[in-house]
Amino acid sequence: MGNNIDFEYEFPDIAHFLGRENTAELSHLMQLREIPAGMTLIEDGATVDAFMLIFSGEFNVEVSNRDKSLLLGQLGKGKWVGEVSYFTGDGLSTAKVYAVVDSSVLELKHADFVDAQTRHPMLASMLIQHFGELMAGRLRNSNQAFEQVGEQKLALMLANNEASIKDSWLIAMLKKLTGIEV
Repeated sequence: MGNNIDFEYEFPDIAHFLGRENTAELSHLMQLREIPAGMTLIEDGATVDAFMLIFSGEFNVEVSNRDKSLLLGQLGKGKWVGEVSYFTGDGLSTAKVYAVVDSSVLELKHADFVDAQTRHPMLASMLIQHFGELMAGRLRNSNQAFEQVGEQKLALMLANNEASIKDSWLIAMLKKLTGIEV
């Protein structure tokens, strides 16, 4: 395992949060994986077995329902994917993630992370805290959006079946919940 990437230079915010020793260990545990343009990194509803940190390129994120897909947006360098599935218990993804251009990710298999929890408990604790803060931030953003829309306005939109308003509101909510910039 391991790679030759200067994690502190490439991801200074994450490195600062984790600290030098944990950053070095995380960098050692992660593998660089090349993803060609058009390749699906995570399939919606499929089992995910790794945390992935986008190293380069761009990825589209979309959700599907029956025969329809909804593009939520794009993620780039420094964004995590696959972290939510680790904490859900079923390990299933909540969206499809695919490369728009030739891209790369740093990958940490969930099994290796579980092993690291005993060998490097401080790293595991800090990384779990980091993911918790990311997910909590997404929920806070969603709550703020709910407050802005207001229950009555949403109820009125749904009652009048105003599809375009309802769809744009849904897209905004999904973007906030998944951490995609609005």
